[in-house]
Amino acid sequence: MQFGTAVHGALNDFINQMMKQDKQYPAKDFLVDKFIYHLYRGREIFTQQSLSRFLEYGKEMLSSYHDTFYNPAPTGEFIITEYPLTKITLQNIPLKGFIDKIQFWGNDIVVTDFKTGSSTKARQRGEFDKPGTDKKPNGGNYWRQAVFYNILINRLPSKKWNILNTQFEFIEKNAKDEFDVEKINVTSEDIQYVTEQIMNTWKNIQQHNFYTGCGKSECSWCNFVKNNKLYVELLETEEELV
Repeated sequence: MQFGTAVHGALNDFINQMMKQDKQYPAKDFLVDKFIYHLYRGREIFTQQSLSRFLEYGKEMLSSYHDTFYNPAPTGEFIITEYPLTKITLQNIPLKGFIDKIQFWGNDIVVTDFKTGSSTKARQRGEFDKPGTDKKPNGGNYWRQAVFYNILINRLPSKKWNILNTQFEFIEKNAKDEFDVEKINVTSEDIQYVTEQIMNTWKNIQQHNFYTGCGKSECSWCNFVKNNKLYVELLETEEELV
């Protein structure tokens, strides 16, 4: 996690520096040096060996990333990073979020979330799947994240931004030695589906229904509940309500 935090911090500094210097991106060394800075800020959680390994891997990864997307670097971009989405409600439900990168063309925007994991493994897990698949009957986590961003932005007070698409940009290369960018075009049906999920989740929170899960044998949450006998509290609550 600290490695991912360092990568995000370096990219944020890199883009913000571009905005500060007449929309001209800094050199590759700036990006790599910022990664080293952010990685060493959290060095206490690494062993000496793992710190060295992540340091070299991150330097190589970001150097290649820069060569792919910023050599030559685009000019005239208008981007904000690490943008907080706050003071948002959905049928009196308080919502908030955080976006890594928003790129503007007037009021048209593209929302980008940086990922440092494997895009291949994410697809294998069904993270981009819409609801109804065997792996993710309620939709994949990254798909839901994209829809949630759309819900938040559409309900931002005093903002009239038009989302062209939401994308996940993987900073680690795939097996073909390429950087993947997964784009998700969110539909009105997607928004309605996730809105219902939010409302159901909020209802469970209000009713203190915290001790139920999917029941799958491999589920870490269900096993935590079972091993700590938290399900007893749920049964006792149900008996009290009868």
